[in-house]
Amino acid sequence: MSRRVSTSGEGTRDIEMQFPAEPDVVFHIIAHVLNKLQREVGAIELMKIVYLIDVEFWRLFGRTMSGAKYRRDSKGPFSTAISSARDAMCGHELRCEVAPGKRGYDKHAYSLGDSPRFVPKLDAVYVEVAGRVLKRIHGLDVTALEELAYQTEPMQAIIQEEELGHDCHREPLDFSLIKRDPFMAQWLANQDRIRQQPIDLEYERHLRSEKEDFTQFLALP
Repeated sequence: MSRRVSTSGEGTRDIEMQFPAEPDVVFHIIAHVLNKLQREVGAIELMKIVYLIDVEFWRLFGRTMSGAKYRRDSKGPFSTAISSARDAMCGHELRCEVAPGKRGYDKHAYSLGDSPRFVPKLDAVYVEVAGRVLKRIHGLDVTALEELAYQTEPMQAIIQEEELGHDCHREPLDFSLIKRDPFMAQWLANQDRIRQQPIDLEYERHLRSEKEDFTQFLALP
């Protein structure tokens, strides 16, 4: 199915929308976010929400939740993987409204669709982390949401380069700059160490204790 879509900084163009037989996690994240928000969101807002979820997930686990790669765009962090998944969901999982916008670019808005082809399913930890981010941004307008995105370590590094006169448009964002949560970094290191050693009752007790600490940590506001 071919659909005309607007991509950030690239105007409007025809692209072939391909929906995978087995949607990967980014599809489930987008559907989960829209299901939790229960309202219409713009393209920029949706992109920034998923980005902030990925930043939070990296801070805890040292990797993104979506697996997406981000680059510097005119409106901040942008991922082709996220925009492509979002567009592929239009008309099914998402209802997509288009209205004339400023400077010749269409304004897109997304809400839950009426004919989903899959039920969003995320691991409990994914749901917990996404929920923490959605709670944190509740009530923020798009401007405040963009400001949060610009305050993250990957974007701050880009801004510093731009202040030195470098053109960083379309430059990849470096998530390795994100300051890891010390508790989680140590917890994951402990899990790796346990997996590398013979399992006995003492290690099993330690593993259960660590799991309980981790569950309590995620429950913190």
